[in-house]
Amino acid sequence: MEHDRNGKPTNITSDVARQFLVKGLAIEPILMQGVGEMTRLILHDEQHVISCTTQRFLHQLCQTLFFDLKSLQEKVQKTIDKKQLVPIPLTFRFVMFPLRVVNKQKVKTRGFLWIAHRSIKQIIAVNPKMHLSEITLTNGHTFIVPYTSSFINQQIRDSYLVEYFFHEAHSMFSSPYSPTISGQLPKEAIHDQLLRIAEEIRNYPI
Repeated sequence: MEHDRNGKPTNITSDVARQFLVKGLAIEPILMQGVGEMTRLILHDEQHVISCTTQRFLHQLCQTLFFDLKSLQEKVQKTIDKKQLVPIPLTFRFVMFPLRVVNKQKVKTRGFLWIAHRSIKQIIAVNPKMHLSEITLTNGHTFIVPYTSSFINQQIRDSYLVEYFFHEAHSMFSSPYSPTISGQLPKEAIHDQLLRIAEEIRNYPI
């Protein structure tokens, strides 16, 4: 998973994906001279560079969990009525949302920075006029991103909203006492109630 003996990034494996699901904080696109676009995995206590794009690694994460990334993104788009920079749920408490990164190099990365929604410790506006903010993760790692702090907070709120729907969808299919399954309440009434709760979560000030 780490760099090999020659200092080159290793190939992606299912073990890499499983370890990231346990300890991962962020997936960062990076450019390596003479190689091209790679991915840095930020974990709680370590970092690793793998020889693939962030998009490909996300595909691997979803395959590890028996998800299809494209289908998952389309489902989330419909659920929260959002078309761009859509968060994706991977496990019950692990939702990742995308952002662009600030890159001083002439060649820009095509991939997105993906951050776990519970891994952010602090957001600071470093240049409000240029809409630049600094994100600090729980392990102290920082990123500069071209967004306002309010936009980043909205991404976090959307991620909690996605997490909420993920929980509800799972409980409806896993619980034999689910109101939707037992018919105690009309499906439309439950759906409306969930939407009201979800909107309160999404619009709650941080």
